Amino acid sequence: ATVGCPMTNDASSARVALAQMQVAIESHLAHEEADVLPLIPEAFTADDLAFFQEESAEPNPPQAFLPWLLDEAPEVDVAFFVGPMAAPVRAQLESHWMPQRRMTVEALRLEVSALSAR
Repeated sequence: ATVGCPMTNDASSARVALAQMQVAIESHLAHEEADVLPLIPEAFTADDLAFFQEESAEPNPPQAFLPWLLDEAPEVDVAFFVGPMAAPVRAQLESHWMPQRRMTVEALRLEVSALSAR
């Protein structure tokens, strides 16, 4: 009997594990987005959100955190969150950070699709 190459088996196992992890994470985040995010405007004021943004800015720079937070969020949630931002930050978010996030996410999706097709 022919024994498969360990590297091939490892790569196949890794692809399967990554696909399973992606499904688990997307399922978890879908729940968070559907059930938790709509509560934010009900639970927090604009001042609360400004405080949160200020406190999270140091360990989570806005160019890393905001695109992840707002990616695929409903427009009403984006408007609520982005509205109180300083104009230069909002401009960076809209013209650079969000487009960069979307390109990265799309590239990852294409890579996962290509790996899954193998």
